[in-house]
Amino acid sequence: MVTFTDETFAMVKDLEDGSKAVGLFNQGVKAPIDVTVKWSDVGATGKQIARDLWRQKDLGTFEDEFKANV
Repeated sequence: MVTFTDETFAMVKDLEDGSKAVGLFNQGVKAPIDVTVKWSDVGATGKQIARDLWRQKDLGTFEDEFKANV
């Protein structure tokens, strides 16, 4: 687990093919906020493909970090 603030964090799982699954979480009760994960925080470098597994939608390729409103 990677903690960003008291209310936001990421959970990381290494997958068999060498890729990583990263879940972004907001435990706050007020409203959705932007959460940014730097690839270096989760053990990745360079360009990475992001996919929203909940919506089953590819989000694109991102260099160095990814930001989502959660």
